[in-house]
Amino acid sequence: MISLAELRAALAVRLRSVPRIRVYEEIPDNPTVPCVIVTLGDPAIDYDLAFKTGGGHTYRFALVCMSGRAAERAAQRRIDGWLAGPDAIKTVLEEDRTFGGLVFDCRVTEARNIGPVVLGDVTYLSAELSVEIRA
Repeated sequence: MISLAELRAALAVRLRSVPRIRVYEEIPDNPTVPCVIVTLGDPAIDYDLAFKTGGGHTYRFALVCMSGRAAERAAQRRIDGWLAGPDAIKTVLEEDRTFGGLVFDCRVTEARNIGPVVLGDVTYLSAELSVEIRA
């Protein structure tokens, strides 16, 4: 069975091909933006989907995408680019939906929670993408 660390690493490798974005495989104390943070989604894992114990699991991740708000229009355009277009996160992750044979399938299923988010005393613009991986 593949580990969560291996899945996070595989996601991070793909995400690093998105221009001008820092990727965190684990939740950072003080993120540097623009960035995407790979976290577990809700529900996180459905086990044993292949009719036997230990076979076929679905993993859900939430990609928290954050941009600074020093220039609000630029931050909005950055978020928009991550959500749609040639360098969109969905496009990048689904170019090879098996991650070179590591998993059975990867799909970005939705974008949600788009808007301001406060961390500490700083307000960022944020969007969350849901990713479903079958392995």
